[in-house]
Amino acid sequence: MVNMRPFNPFEQRNLRFLVNLGLKFTQVEITPTGLGKSILDATAPMRSFFLEHDIHDNKEYFRYKRIEHTKNPNVGQFDMLLEQNLITVDLLLSRPSGHGDTYSFKIKKKAMSLLFPESIIHDLML
Repeated sequence: MVNMRPFNPFEQRNLRFLVNLGLKFTQVEITPTGLGKSILDATAPMRSFFLEHDIHDNKEYFRYKRIEHTKNPNVGQFDMLLEQNLITVDLLLSRPSGHGDTYSFKIKKKAMSLLFPESIIHDLML
């Protein structure tokens, strides 16, 4: 275990409860420093627990629930959607020479059906 404070009686009862059920678990103590972060780092015992139980292998993953397949954009709506800030554009600089620069378009949800009236939603959670 990592430098954790002693458990109070309530926490001790909860631990006994989990052990008596035969559940596998790991313990987490969030420190005042951790509370100030936007994301908590896994401690060594947590990482080991995750690896041993095939929960997480310390790599990043995306889990998609659905995909929206867009086609036949209504390009006549594009300028109007830009003017209304329903579509924003970011210039992504990739090299000091200027070669390889690209644009990133962000489309707000309510603009999707105006720009892509024929989209098809595929549910991946079936």
